[in-house]
Amino acid sequence: MIKQDQDIELAIDKIVLHGFSPKQSKGLKEAVEFELSRMIKERGLPSEIRSGGSFEQLPGGNFNAQAGSSLKTLASAISNHVYNGFSEPKSPKRNKL
Repeated sequence: MIKQDQDIELAIDKIVLHGFSPKQSKGLKEAVEFELSRMIKERGLPSEIRSGGSFEQLPGGNFNAQAGSSLKTLASAISNHVYNGFSEPKSPKRNKL
């Protein structure tokens, strides 16, 4: 688990979304960063990334969004896919620090 005083820096350089305008994508990128940070603080840092480093790419998976879904709902769905993806057997390519 993460210690209360431990800082986590999470930055998403690029998020690829099909069917969203650039303006919507930017807002969703920020919402995913916020939601994924919250999940990590709440659930703990997955063991696969505790040693630090960065990922070149993390697949967020596929999901269907209902028309008119809020940014919070979409960010939560994407964040869950990404968080769970950290623990999948074929983990994404990683860069060690």
